Amino acid sequence: MGVVAVRSHRGAAAAFMLASVLCYSFVPLLVVMGGVEPPFAFNALYRLGAGLGGLVFLLLACRPVLLDPGARSLLWSRARRRDFPLLCLPYFGYTAFAWSARLVEVSLTTVIVESWPLFYLPLAERLMRHQGRYLRATPLRMLPVLLGFLGFVLVVSSHAGGIGRLHTLGLLPLLGILLALLGALSSTSSSYNVLWATRLRLELRALAPGLGEYRLELFGMMLAFTLGSLASAGLNLLGEAALLGWRFPPLPSLREFLLVGLVGGLLLDLLGTLGQRTAVYRAVNLAVNALAFAIPVFSLLWIWLFWRVGVARPGLLLAGALVILFSNPLVALGDRVLPWLAAHRPSWGRPL
Repeated sequence: MGVVAVRSHRGAAAAFMLASVLCYSFVPLLVVMGGVEPPFAFNALYRLGAGLGGLVFLLLACRPVLLDPGARSLLWSRARRRDFPLLCLPYFGYTAFAWSARLVEVSLTTVIVESWPLFYLPLAERLMRHQGRYLRATPLRMLPVLLGFLGFVLVVSSHAGGIGRLHTLGLLPLLGILLALLGALSSTSSSYNVLWATRLRLELRALAPGLGEYRLELFGMMLAFTLGSLASAGLNLLGEAALLGWRFPPLPSLREFLLVGLVGGLLLDLLGTLGQRTAVYRAVNLAVNALAFAIPVFSLLWIWLFWRVGVARPGLLLAGALVILFSNPLVALGDRVLPWLAAHRPSWGRPL
């Protein structure tokens, strides 16, 4: 298969992804506790905190690269390429989600936006195929992801009481669905950031050989995260100013700044991104991203514990959680179980 064998055991990748899931699962609690209602304002403050956290991380962990004149020249030349704006695309998902949830039932918005792993896996594998880093995204290897998504739908339905009435859709709900699709596309586009970081690592290898492969690639991933977050914060501020008649938005309160900017953006989003990017680097099977479907399970738990919001259908929540839990061992054991299944159903093993 040609998969690079220098990364740690896939169990470590799952552990990093689980840490990322736990970080991201607290974001819905911050939404209800933070008090920042306008979507543009919330996302501007959240992404500003994430961008500042990324800057701090780069200064502390990747200072040798930033101080190297050759590396800075390389980064400047890359910033002038036409593909550079693509690095900002993954950081508009929350904005699209917030506006979509105002036009359609929030459960439908959630299901559409959070379906991104279904498209992220084959796209990332295709972008990186020439490097031989990841297993091919065959239908069998997508099976755990599909199972995780099914469990995710059950969990969301348990909270909202349904996925909405599609037969009553009008123009505004259709716009809401389109915005949700844009939110999913925003998250899916982070697969290009992985490719960008890998190419940067290959170019930086000669300039900073003492840092190691992982640290160089992490530098590229976190640089894309930092720049994309700051750009997203600026554009969200412009959107909020436009809604206010091109007046400068009011400054956030101390509570909003602490909860949304520092706890949400600088701490949780930064740590969640580090966990997800490290998992992607260490994994050979990108289906480890199916763990992301467990986010609403933990999110509902935190909201129930700290905000006292009930679950409409506990049975669906339990069933969805069990399906998600069942799907994740398939990721780790898939290379043992799936070949046996493929031997009995050869047509399943064809690449997507």
